[in-house]
Amino acid sequence: MKIIPAAFGLMFVLAACSSPQTPPPVAVNQVLSPKIAMDVKIISLADRSGMQPSTSPYNGNRFSPTIAEAVKQWASDRLQAKGQLGQAIIIIKKASLTAQPLPVKDGIEGWFTREQATKYVGRAEVSVEAQGRNGYAVAEASATRGVTLPEDPTENEKQAAYIQLLNGLMKDLGDNLESGIHKHMSNFISTAPVYGSTAVPVQPKVDAAPQPVPADEDDGR
Repeated sequence: MKIIPAAFGLMFVLAACSSPQTPPPVAVNQVLSPKIAMDVKIISLADRSGMQPSTSPYNGNRFSPTIAEAVKQWASDRLQAKGQLGQAIIIIKKASLTAQPLPVKDGIEGWFTREQATKYVGRAEVSVEAQGRNGYAVAEASATRGVTLPEDPTENEKQAAYIQLLNGLMKDLGDNLESGIHKHMSNFISTAPVYGSTAVPVQPKVDAAPQPVPADEDDGR
């Protein structure tokens, strides 16, 4: 019976060898829509998310952009200063990517089943603060997204999982941030829409059918 799992192991090795050595870059899906024009002179950004933990999937994988970089891109794409006085600051409080082990079956039954064994969890917390002739206002938002990966994932499977996680996380975070800005910072929003040249990147192709299964978690706002 031990010969069978060895054969399966050889099959996995051959499949891994046939995968591309350099995984495709991650693209964050974006929607072209009017920018939020803020009645401030300057919009700046502060990244206070800190270092990633040593066990983060960022270590040893070429995942790009990071969550923090995606938040910075969101701020550039969605917000624009249109005032003569005051300033707004986007503060990235958290932008983490972690990996959690999942329980898998042992024994003979586990030999024939390639189970979901790891879960990537991404979390972002961002606040937008503005101060100027309209006083002071702040909006806060957070989002969490998770996806699972099978045992011994290939580079393509890891990349596909991260694409799913980052796109989903940024959609949730963007929706939460825009809702919070309109709700809590209406005095700083100009009524005239502002259109920008927000590019819509092409989704990279992955050779194999994506194995990761999305596992959403509740968002905090």
